Amino acid sequence: MAAQHTSDSGLIQRPDELTIRDPRVLSKLFDPARYRVFRSLQTPRSVPQIAEHLGVPANGLYYHVRQLLDAGLIVQVNSRISGNHTERVYAHAAERMKLGGEIRMEEAASSIAVVLEEAFQEVSRALHSHEAGEFGDNPAGMFAWHTGALSEEKAQAFERRFEALVAEFAQAERASAGSETVRRHAMLGVFSPLPDREEGGST
Repeated sequence: MAAQHTSDSGLIQRPDELTIRDPRVLSKLFDPARYRVFRSLQTPRSVPQIAEHLGVPANGLYYHVRQLLDAGLIVQVNSRISGNHTERVYAHAAERMKLGGEIRMEEAASSIAVVLEEAFQEVSRALHSHEAGEFGDNPAGMFAWHTGALSEEKAQAFERRFEALVAEFAQAERASAGSETVRRHAMLGVFSPLPDREEGGST
């Protein structure tokens, strides 16, 4: 895991990218409720703010926050006085995270399944909003599903290009922060080899 640095103001400066190399760290995202807490911290929030964002009681969130902190997936980035106590503000440990080569796909499968399930729910809500016309005329958006045979060399080259596109998306999001003319967008990517035999198919 990459180290964070403290600025002159005392706030944590997060790295642009964090590589997860330990499957035990990734396992902290197996729990759907914990993943939702983690997801909410794309924007720095205190536990009461996480609770308000997710619409759940704050008392049940402290355990999940501690688990994510201990795993190094989130960090405290600020603190502020609220009434008679101090609220700690948390955020992702880095702007974006990726799996290191030391983690095999089968070790990541459970966590990825949780992410895909949560993404499916969010995309489903977005599709209903599309149908209701909430996004206006001709909003940007697409869906694609492709399978194809690639050599290992071509697959690795495509993976590098895909990583560059994800980084470009994150950079554009940071550059747009605070603008009143932006709308949240989501990009979900899974690039993986497929089994030789399709489910239910013959050899």
